Amino acid sequence: LMPPAPAGSKGHDNAVLTLWNPEYFAGSAHLIAEAKKYIAHLKAAPPINPDFPVSIPGNRSAAVYTQRKEKGIPLSAGTCKALAKGATLMGMAIPPEFLGVIE
Repeated sequence: LMPPAPAGSKGHDNAVLTLWNPEYFAGSAHLIAEAKKYIAHLKAAPPINPDFPVSIPGNRSAAVYTQRKEKGIPLSAGTCKALAKGATLMGMAIPPEFLGVIE
């Protein structure tokens, strides 16, 4: 998240971008090993609120990916109806899972 620049300043956003090639330093394997240690250290920290465990960027996305891979991607009733309409127009069978939603 980048805060907007103050009113009257020449810029619109404040951002810094740094790119490194780990091969010029200790190598990719070393960088990955150190990143894994750092992540383990962060996750071992006690949470401020026990109801919200310590999380790092990507944790929620990984959990959603796993859930959707196992249970499928949830679709709204409107999306199911639009897909069923398209299937009908193309002469395709409507999946049984859609029938309870579109009727």
